Order: sequence, then C-alpha cells, then structure tokens
Amino acid sequence: METIDLTSMIYLFRKRSLLILWFLIFGVIISYGWTRFMMVPKYSSQSELLITLPNNNGMVNNVDVTSNLQLVDTYKSVLEGDKFISEVQKELKQKYNYSLSVGALRSMIEVVNQKNSLVFNLLITDISAARAEIIANISASTFQESVKDLLQVEKITIISKAKKNLTPVSPNIKMNVLIGLMLGAVVGIGISFLLEILDKTVNWNYMQHEISLEYPLLGAIPDMEK
Repeated sequence: METIDLTSMIYLFRKRSLLILWFLIFGVIISYGWTRFMMVPKYSSQSELLITLPNNNGMVNNVDVTSNLQLVDTYKSVLEGDKFISEVQKELKQKYNYSLSVGALRSMIEVVNQKNSLVFNLLITDISAARAEIIANISASTFQESVKDLLQVEKITIISKAKKNLTPVSPNIKMNVLIGLMLGAVVGIGISFLLEILDKTVNWNYMQHEISLEYPLLGAIPDMEK
C-alpha cells in the first residue's frame, strides 16, 4: 500500500496549490454570501428585574436569602411556563395586535439569572429589533403585575427597561466565513489527494522520483521537440 509522508504532502500542496486556493476563495464567497443575503438577522433586547424578599419585622435574615436563592429555578420555570407566556400573548394582542403563538413566544424568551442573585434578565430575540424591545417590556411588566402573589415575594422592580438594539446578534458573519474557509480547505485538499491517487501518468518530478523509487536521481533526459 502506498504511503504518503511529509515530503509527498508538501509536493502535493505545491502541485495543487491553485486548486486549493480556488476552493478557499470559493468557500469564503459562498459562506459570506449565504450569511449576508440568505440568512435572516435576529436582534435581542432585554429588561432587568429585581425580586425583593418579604420582610420579617423589617429584617431579612440569611436563611430567607438562601431559601429564595434556592428558588431561582422555580422563578425561571414560572417565567417560561404556559400561564405567564399566555398572559404576555394576550397583552401583545390587545395593545399591539401581535398574533404570536405560545410556542413562538417561548422560543423568543430566555431567562438569564446572575449567580447567587435575585436579579433576572428577560432576554428576547426576534427578527425585528422593535418587536423584541416591545415583547421584553411587556413581559417584564406582566411578570411584575401578575406573578408577585404566586411567588410570594414583596416586590418586583424593573431595574432597566428594554431598549431597541439595532446590532444583530445572529448570524455571526465572521464565524460563518471562518467555517467556510475551513470547509473550502478541507474540500480542496481532499480533491487534491483524490486527483493524485487517480493520476496514473508518469511524473518525472525530481522530488517525486526519489520518493517513489527510493533511489537517488542520477540524471534526466529532457523532452526534445522533433
């Protein structure tokens, strides 16, 4: 079985360098064009909320803080549950005439919680920057008004309202171009190896001659035109 060592690979890369370069350029062009013109950009907007603990005679002890920190997953489950999302859906329909399904809203909403903190971020991702801002603020106000009794907390404060962010969060053009570059390199090198394997012609390249026959080259007869 024929083996390919480092010298053979260097020779192959030099021989097929234009082919590999073409696939690199092709991969970059395709990935950039697809990302720039075919993929729909998405925008995000977030509102920040603070959950205030109930007071016991004007004091909050460490046990209360620890207990509420352990309920973080419960708070997140409520924010991602059907009941809360359905209320947001109704508010959006009444105030802005948005017809969004519960499943569509759930896919837009992400609840981000800082470690060991009762501060939540409601992160909304949508194809419209303006709609993402609206949904984030409606979600925050709905949570503030309707979920306080359910969670048995004293107060829910909206620390910062969502603002429209015109910088898309996806797709990542640089990352996609890099992936296209890597795929182009892989395809180009793969086709180069395939062409080399299928090439049955005699190649009298000096380097390749010594590799194939394992003997030093003493001389070569040039091709002379008649």
